[in-house]
Amino acid sequence: MMGYFYFIFFFLMGIFIAHKTFYEMPGALRIWIGGLIGLLGMMWLVIPIAFFSGFTFTTHVIALIIMGGFSLFCFFLYSKTKNPPVSSISYDSRIFWIILPFSIFFIYLFYTHYLLYGPDGLYCGGNAYGDLPFHLGIITSLKEQQLFPPQYSIFPGVKMGYPFFVDSFTSSLYLLGISLRNSLLLSSVSMAILLLTSFVVFAQEVLRKWSSTVIATLLFFMNGGLGFFYYFPNNLSHILSETVNSPTHLFDQNIIWSNVICDLLIPQRTTLGGWAFLLLALWALYRAINTSQRKYFFLSGLIAGLLPMIHTHSFLAFIVVAIIWFIYYLIKADGKRKYVLSWMALILPAILLSIPQLIYWTFPQSFSGGYLRLMPGWTSKTDFWPWFWVKNTGLFFVLLLIALFSTKNRLKSFYLPAIFLFVLAELVIFQPWSWDNIKLLFVWYMFSVIFVANYLEQITQKISKKFYRALFVGIVVGVCILSGTFSLIREAISSIRLFTADDLKIVEYVQQHTPVDAIFLTSDFHNNPISSLAGRNIVMGYEGWLWSHGIDYQKRADDIKELFSISENFDHLIKKYQIDYIFLSSHERVRYGNKIFQLMQKFPVVYQSQDSLILRVSERAQASADFMLNQDSN
Repeated sequence: MMGYFYFIFFFLMGIFIAHKTFYEMPGALRIWIGGLIGLLGMMWLVIPIAFFSGFTFTTHVIALIIMGGFSLFCFFLYSKTKNPPVSSISYDSRIFWIILPFSIFFIYLFYTHYLLYGPDGLYCGGNAYGDLPFHLGIITSLKEQQLFPPQYSIFPGVKMGYPFFVDSFTSSLYLLGISLRNSLLLSSVSMAILLLTSFVVFAQEVLRKWSSTVIATLLFFMNGGLGFFYYFPNNLSHILSETVNSPTHLFDQNIIWSNVICDLLIPQRTTLGGWAFLLLALWALYRAINTSQRKYFFLSGLIAGLLPMIHTHSFLAFIVVAIIWFIYYLIKADGKRKYVLSWMALILPAILLSIPQLIYWTFPQSFSGGYLRLMPGWTSKTDFWPWFWVKNTGLFFVLLLIALFSTKNRLKSFYLPAIFLFVLAELVIFQPWSWDNIKLLFVWYMFSVIFVANYLEQITQKISKKFYRALFVGIVVGVCILSGTFSLIREAISSIRLFTADDLKIVEYVQQHTPVDAIFLTSDFHNNPISSLAGRNIVMGYEGWLWSHGIDYQKRADDIKELFSISENFDHLIKKYQIDYIFLSSHERVRYGNKIFQLMQKFPVVYQSQDSLILRVSERAQASADFMLNQDSN
């Protein structure tokens, strides 16, 4: 119950703050801004307190009190509004209707894709299968261990440099009494709806016409390329049933421009929160440039400064956009001193808030992992470069090129930062896995769909009859979203078991009978119930995650191989990694052979099921068992 109260309180206080601060905005927009302020408060206010008191219940109570204090401050600061409510841009309320069907679809996807209970375990959707266990590991380890700053539970001893604030927000709800599944659903649905609203509001701010905003929204969230045509006509029966491939992700054809919902927003949870805040920051900056109101510069800088540990790629994208716009409009400005002073309301909070995060969390992992490198052409490989983008984004890329060379497109200054962002992401890789540059390129795509929607609106005005205008736009947009539509249908009907019923029994035992900071020796399979659901540390988790985060894991991987082969260094390695328990299952048997069961001769079995064993190793584990036995007897 406390978790739901916490969630509702923050959102209501955020809406109250927005209502007082942005009194000139329409009510719907104040609710949107307030929702994001509440979400930001839940992610951020616990962080500085947790450095002193841990990720505890008390920390969250203090954060709640601080949020209430901010609300009171705004109440007294804006108790008497001197200026009447004025909206410089009229927002057509029809734009919000497009949010409704997408919100329903998101709710369905999250409900079916995030730990859906089945008769033999927990299920997820196809694209959630790979990344969801990683996020679960962050969520459950923070809740169980309450250690702050957190370490990788899949690589103990290394401080987490991955932007974890979206997952720590979910941990807060879990810690405060909401179930793990409901915490995932509540946090994900709220971020998804706010992201949808952020995109629609930003597009409307720029386009000023609801029909163009609808086109931009469809192009962005239902994106796809020419992948559908690779199934036509012989493989149409497989278009919804293939496990790995989809119309927006065909490895053999080098089609990797994934549908944004299927491959980013559902599996990669940080993108949900990151883009919601990025779009708010971009909207505030665009509005500030056009109205010269410093409070929008400040809002933009405040959000940007808090972005690095919510979503680092969004922070980087915002910096690129802000720099280009700053230079462009500085050249055009008459009063340059006044212009620069207005921008200082953005620059100062952005720098002061972001630098500590970058120094403490981001830079150590980025530089040690060798993230930055040149890779011209991104992942076009042997493809002719223009053809790579045509087959990946389809007719849309052709329309974009035509719009760029159109002499009448009024949004060229708006689109200028997107060009720089595209060139940057095409030349420089910012993380070990080159595909991850797509998180920057999709910000280019945000701008591009708005740019193309505006161009489509311009050229359709030349068609005199309304019916033919609608038919033309319907065909063009339909071709652009065809592959994306099939990918979304495929994702909606996909289902795969993530954890077995036996896994859930293991988790129950581990949570009830082992120390919260216990370290388990296991294999590195990705859907590990010990790290993902029980919230305990394992010596080393899935190699793919560690590699993509720039962590040098090879020595530890070799040591684990020695441990399971029971080498002469076995006792030394057990002490080196402070191992408390050994987990044996079919994964360890397949990876290391039946020799692993010789470990049963060295250590007592404390848990056994049909498929798995847990061996007690350390004296600490024995002491914990004795303590719990005494507690039960009392």
